[in-house]
Parts: sequence; C-alpha cells; structure tokens
Amino acid sequence: MRKAPGLILLFFLFQVSLLSGESAEQLLLAGRKAFSQKFFSSAARNFSKLAEDYPEDSRADDAEYLLYVSFFYLGDYQKCLTTLLGFKRKYQKSKYLKYIDYWQGNALFYLGRREQALELLKSQIAGYPDELYFLKYSLLLEGIIYEELKQGEEAIEVYRQLLQLISDSAVTENLMPEVLYRLGGVELELNHFFKSRSIFSRMLFDYPESSFSSNALFFLAESYYFLEDFQAAQERYERALRSFPEHPYGDTIIFRLSRLLARSGRLEDALRYLEKLRSSFPASSHLQEVEKLRGEIYFDLRDYNRAAIAYRKAIPVARDKDELQALNYNLAMAAYQAGLKEEAVEHFTISAAGEEKKTKESSLFNLGVALAELKRNSEAIESLKGFTDTFPASVHLQEALTLLGNLYSLGSSAAQAEEVFTRLISYYPDSPEKYEYYYKRGSSRLAQNNNIKALKDFQILIKDLPNSGMGRESLYNVGYIYSQKNEYRRALSYFTRILDGESEAELTNRTLLAIGFCRYNLGEYEEALADFTRLAAAGHTAWSGQGFFHQGRVLYKLEKLPEAAKSFSRAAQELSSSSGRAEAIFWQGLTEFRLNNLEPARDIFLSIPVLYPDSKRIAESFYRAGLCEAALRNYAGSVEYFDRSLKLSGRKTSVTIDTMNDTMKGSAATLLQEEALYEFGYSLFMIGRRREAEAALQRLAEDFPGSPLVPEGYYRLAQHDYEQQRYTESLEGFVLLYSVYTESQAGGSALYWAGASSVALAEYREALDLFWRYLKRVPGGSYTKAALKEIREILAKIDPHTALAFLDKAEKEEDVPARLKNNLRYEYAAVIFDQQREEAFALLQKIRQEAPEEPVKSKSNFLIGRYYQESGELRRALDIFTTLVELRADRTGAAAQMNIARILKSMDKREEAAFEYLKVSYIFPDYPDLVEEAIFEAILLFRSLGALNKAQQLYTKLKNDFPLSRRIIELE
Repeated sequence: MRKAPGLILLFFLFQVSLLSGESAEQLLLAGRKAFSQKFFSSAARNFSKLAEDYPEDSRADDAEYLLYVSFFYLGDYQKCLTTLLGFKRKYQKSKYLKYIDYWQGNALFYLGRREQALELLKSQIAGYPDELYFLKYSLLLEGIIYEELKQGEEAIEVYRQLLQLISDSAVTENLMPEVLYRLGGVELELNHFFKSRSIFSRMLFDYPESSFSSNALFFLAESYYFLEDFQAAQERYERALRSFPEHPYGDTIIFRLSRLLARSGRLEDALRYLEKLRSSFPASSHLQEVEKLRGEIYFDLRDYNRAAIAYRKAIPVARDKDELQALNYNLAMAAYQAGLKEEAVEHFTISAAGEEKKTKESSLFNLGVALAELKRNSEAIESLKGFTDTFPASVHLQEALTLLGNLYSLGSSAAQAEEVFTRLISYYPDSPEKYEYYYKRGSSRLAQNNNIKALKDFQILIKDLPNSGMGRESLYNVGYIYSQKNEYRRALSYFTRILDGESEAELTNRTLLAIGFCRYNLGEYEEALADFTRLAAAGHTAWSGQGFFHQGRVLYKLEKLPEAAKSFSRAAQELSSSSGRAEAIFWQGLTEFRLNNLEPARDIFLSIPVLYPDSKRIAESFYRAGLCEAALRNYAGSVEYFDRSLKLSGRKTSVTIDTMNDTMKGSAATLLQEEALYEFGYSLFMIGRRREAEAALQRLAEDFPGSPLVPEGYYRLAQHDYEQQRYTESLEGFVLLYSVYTESQAGGSALYWAGASSVALAEYREALDLFWRYLKRVPGGSYTKAALKEIREILAKIDPHTALAFLDKAEKEEDVPARLKNNLRYEYAAVIFDQQREEAFALLQKIRQEAPEEPVKSKSNFLIGRYYQESGELRRALDIFTTLVELRADRTGAAAQMNIARILKSMDKREEAAFEYLKVSYIFPDYPDLVEEAIFEAILLFRSLGALNKAQQLYTKLKNDFPLSRRIIELE
C-alpha cells in the first residue's frame, strides 16, 4: 500500500570547504558536480579515487561519505553498507558521523534486514534529535519497518510522534500527507475504523492534491464500509471510481460496490458490477470471491439453480476452512431450495463436519430436515440426534426434537419417540404444541403396550381439549386400550362419546367399527348388526365395505346364511384393499359351502388365487375348492386343488379376525397342511393313483422351498408348457410361481407369462390383471413394452364396460407410481380415441396434469393434438404438433409432422402443406411408411398448384425409393 520515503539530497554537502591540494580538490569538485546532476556513477568514481589517492587529505571523509551516498542512490545497498562500516572508526572527528546511522539503517532496510535497520534508526533518532531532516525521515522509516513487522501499535506511536514533530517545526518538505496516509492505514489494519476514518478525512481535506489522495479516498471508503456506514462508503467508492478511473484499487472498489448494491436490494446492478470486475480485472484477487457473492445474489433473487452453480464454482477457491464450511452450507441451502435434495444432503454433511459452530449448528439441523424429506429416516434420526446433543440451547431445538420424535414414530421406535416427546413436554411446558406432544407420547406408549402411562396422556387431552381432533382421537385410543383388555363395556363408554359430537368421517366410521366389535364380543349380536349396518350405509366404499363384511360375519354367526352371502358379496365389491376383498370372497365361499351350494362355492374359492395372488387365503381356498370337488365326487378335480393347496400351505395363512374372539385359534397353517395332505391322498386313492397317494404323504418333507433352483425349475416347466401351447398348464405353473416365490426374479417374469397364457386362453380380464400386476411389481422390466402392448390389444378386444372397470380399479390402487398409471391411461385413451373422443380427451388431460414422463407425455400430447385437429381447433393442434416435432425424433415426432401437413392441407394452404409433407422424408427417414405417404401427398399438392416439374421430381423419387408402392399406380 505504501512506499519507503524519498531520500534527502543533502544540499549542504556542497558547502564544505576545499583545503587540499589541487588534484584532491579537482576530484572532489568533479564528484560533487556529477552528484548534484545525479550522475552517481561518475560521482562515485571521483570520490573513490580521491579516497584511494589522498587517504590523508582533509577532504577524504567528504569524498568517502559522498561515495557511499552515491552507492545508495545507485541502489547498490550492500556496497553502501560495506563502505559505511569503517567510516566511524576511520574518521572519528568527521562532521558526517551524525548521519552515518541513518544511511546504514536505510541501506539495511532495502537489504531486507529490518531488525538491524530499526536499531540503527533508533540510534540516529536518539543520538541526533536536532538533525530535523534525518530525524523526520528516520522516524518515517522506523514507522514503515514497524508496519512491515506487523507491530501496528508501535508504528502508530512513531507516526504520531512524527506528526507532532512536523507540526512544531518549519520545514520546506511537507511529509504531512504521507504520514497521515500511513497512520490512517495502520489504524485501518488494526480495525480502528473510527480513527482511520478521521485521519483519512483530515488528509483529504487538508491535502486534496497530494499523490496519496486517490488511495486515501479508497481507504476512507473502506473505513466507512467496516463501520457499516454503507451509504457513506458507497458514495466514496463511487467518487474514487469517478475521480480516478485507473485507480490502483479499482477491482476492490468495484467488488465492494457490488456487495453494497446487493445489500441495498439492487441485485441486478450488483451482478453487472461483478461482470465488470471479471472483464476489467481478469487477474484480480477478488475473483475468487465473485462466485460466492454471485451465489448470495442469486439466492436473494430466488434463482436457486444459478445460486447453486455459483457456490459450486466458489468452493474450490475458498480461502480457509471456515469459508469452505460456509460455502458448503450456502450451496446446500441453494440446492435444497432448487429441489436438489440429494446434493443438499451431501453439502450439509460436509458443512456439518466443519468447526465454525453457528454454521455447524444450522447444517446439522437442515441436514436432518432434508434427509427426512428424502425418506432417509434412519440417517435423519442420526443427524438430528447429533444436533440436539451438540446444540442443546439452539433456537431450532424444539423443531428438531419434534421432527426427531415423529421420525421415531414412523420407524416404530416407540421407546425413543416417547423419550423425545417427554423432553419436549419438560422443556416447553407453555408451548402451544404441548398437547400435540402429549398425544404423540401417548401414542408411543400405546405402541409399547405401556397402557397405563398412555391412558394418562390421553386423559389430559380428553380433559383439556375434549372437542378437538386430538381429544376425540384420545377418546378412541382409550377405548381401544380397554377393548384390548377385553373390557368391552368400558371401551364402549369412550367410543360412544365420540359419536355424541362432530368428528371427521374417517374417525366416525372407525368408531362405528370399534363399537360393533365390542358389542359382538359382548354377545350383543343384534346391536352389533345395527352398528355394522350403519357403517355399511356410510357412503364411502372403503368403510361401507367393512360394514358389509362384518355385517356378514354377524349374520353368519346368527345362521342367517343367505343374508350373510349377500353381505359378503357386497363387501367384495366395495372393500378398497385387495386383502379385504379376498377375505370377503373367502367368507362368501364358506357361506355357500354351508348352504350346500358346492359348485358356486368352488368357483368362489378358485377366483381368489386368480384375482388376489397375494392373499393369505390362497392355500385354504384351494383346499376348500378341493373339498367342494370331493363332495361332488369329482376326485380328479380335488386332486388338483389339494395339490395346489399343499404347495401353498407353507405360506402363512389366517382364518382369524383379531377383534372378534370367537374365531379359530391355533396354527392354522399346520392344520391346513395336515388336512390337505390327508384329503389329497384320499382323492388320489379314489381315482386309482395309489402310488402317488402314498408319495403325497412324503412330498412336503422332500421339498426345499428356500432354494433358488425351485422357482427356476417351476419357471422352466411352465415355459415349456407355454411353448407346447398347453396354456392352461402354463398358466397354473406361472400362477404358482409368482404366488409362492414372490421375491424371485422368475416370479416377476412369471406374472407376464401368466398374462400371456391367459391371453392365449382368451381369459382377457384375468390377463389384464396379471399384466397390470407385472408392471407394478417389475417397473422397467424386460417385458414392460410387451405388457403394455398386450394391454392395449386386450382393451381393444373386450367390451368397453369391462375395459373401463379395469381402468377404474387401477386408478383406485394406492402406492402405484404415477408413471405406471399414466401408461395405462394412455393405452386406454388410445384404444377408445376414435369411438369415444371426449372420454379419451378427458383422460389425456388428466395424464398431462400428472406431469408424465416420456414417451407417454409426447404420445398423450399427440392424441390431444389430434383431438383439437378433429374438433376444428387447428391452431391449437398446430402448436402441439410443432412442439412435438421439435422435441421428438421418434415415430411420435414423425406422425406430428404428418399432421401438420394434413392440417395445412385442410386449410387450403397447399404449398405450405406440400413442403411440410416433404419434411417427413428428410427429418424422419426411419419411418418409410410415413415417408411414402408424405411424398405421395406432396406430389398431389404440387400438381394441384401447377408445379409439375417439382411433382415429377418427387414422382421419380417415389418410384426409386418405393418401387412396389401401390400409390405409384394411383399417380399414373
């Protein structure tokens, strides 16, 4: 920032008398003349010769003194120093002794030997305080050395001493601007911003024309900047830029201005200043800070993607670990706001590992939040635990503990959730959220079967917030606790209180179900029947289905079997879950069996494995179907069903409903296996297959269902049946495969091949279900395109009512990716488009609202374009087709290009249409059928326009490229 002081030209040296002989005098005069004209090399030669030739002459000390001063001005500081070293000893009475320490200190300074220079300068100052010129410059140089040695306080003391000396003396040289400038600089470096502001202001006021003015103005602005008087700082930065266009600190000025503009909200102006800094100062040291500031500006502009890009560029040039930590945090926040949650997690993690506590605190907290949003719950828990343990006094503690407790609850870590919510209740007793904490703690205790403590929490809510949602839920939970203790009467007292007030429909229906269970288990069957009947009339299919199902159970208990069968049938239609529907169908089968309707019962049992391959009732359904066949004396059929039952009975089965106590107990799977083996052997025996009947008793003992070769073997067998066109057998094999070996790779493929088998058997409804299950279970599998193609072909074959029912069923399924549903919607829309255009259009609009992935997005937009085309909204259609041509290089794009031409043709824009047809041939040459048609249409259009040469050229191309085209004959 500052330079060493100018050196004194000692004019009085020329007044020294000449008392020697002529030659010595001539040498001295010649040397002095050269010295005065700044010909220091010539002067040094004369002085050196005089000292060597006349060492005893009285002028020798003049010559030798002037010799080393000449060396100094020549920049030969080492020679100057070497010459001076013996001067004091050689000329003990010389008048120049009082200057020697100064010159030696000066030479040592320039040689970089600061500490030695400082000692000599102090000697000069202390020894010759009356030599004002040398005193002032010695003090100035002493201050500079203190600055360079980072001894700011010592430098300030020296400069203030020098200021006092200058103020008290009348000298022609004005060191005041430089001393003020240097003193202000040291005060600024020591963060004494009020003092530096005062000093630079004084200097600019008293010495506006000084050579130090431009820098002083800049440092005055810096003082205001660090005093956070940003308006004053900005005014001075701008003045410095206007007054000194080539300012040596121009890059810093521009950088500071960009910061100040950003701070005042002029973000676009700030960005322009940053661009100016980059273009005007390509080597500026501030460039490494530009991206950081750019990131901050873009963040304030809510352009989080650009902010993230800037922070990524800033990270590699971070100046220290604290800045690196802060940049990683800023990048994480930008990425988080931009929706780049994974990247946010990465950089929150890096930032959280840093040492700066405030940034570490924010990083750990936000890391936990981001991980939770990504459903990476175990990692989120670890992050939030680290946060709460490390920063127990953080302002985010309550929020972090709440999120941590919720994550524990989601992860079934009830004990940990309870501990966290207990902390929240303790830490924040006056919080508006305290009742939520009581409720969640109660739920956590309930999950641990710690019912006594759970009751205490729920009773607080019942007492303080009886009419709130949490209060009514607490009533339900208390009732549930008592029902689990078989205290059904006491449970009823809480459940019925819920119905006395207004509750959400879901809670009301859930309560009705619970009340029905309690009354059923109390033996109050008629009352329970009334409750379930009320639930069945709820109007919401999920709950009405439950109502019909349990209504059927009560009727079954009361031996009202025809009514029970009807209730189970309605339940199967209205229950929302596949497991619930399977259970209702199973009970319907049991009821029909009890009514001795054996064939209907058998068919009902057999529908379960086809419609609900994941049901827990499959093995028992085959077993029950076998019993039906055996009762009908169709033992060959029963063998098949018992065989299937035995193959599946190792799976867990359930014939109990936990909330009703009069149901079957014990190991249902074991009982089923034993009975099925017996019935299987009996049926085999009845059809004369004695040896196989005996072998059946050993079959399960010889099976190894855990081996990966088992599903592969079944797959190969079923595949062989399929290849041999034994589609019934292949379907059975594939169904068995994907039902039993659900986790195997072959099990996934089997779903597709089971569907293909059903197609071959013309069982289209079952095939649709199987293909749909395949798409859900094996997303992106090798048979995905084939399955979608099969679905479209089936939808085109079957009656519209069945197709629509299939689509509705798929729409209602939960946990199905939107991508998959959109694929199905598109296939159905494509099938019905020509006959039911409005319905297809509505479905396509729904797809578009779901933000579908490619290629469904473009294919759907193509059909929407066709809809507008056929509806006469040609401009809208053209816009869609034009966009598709720009985006797609596949058949969809080619078809869109064709439709553009067709629309223009329909608008009688024949020439434009002709050229749009030709675009198909060179933009989409990979679709020869479209290219052939496009050339044909273009020929007709050019002929109609009278452009016969062009038409003939295209006719020749058509004949050359498509010699077998039927269109050639049409053109001849």
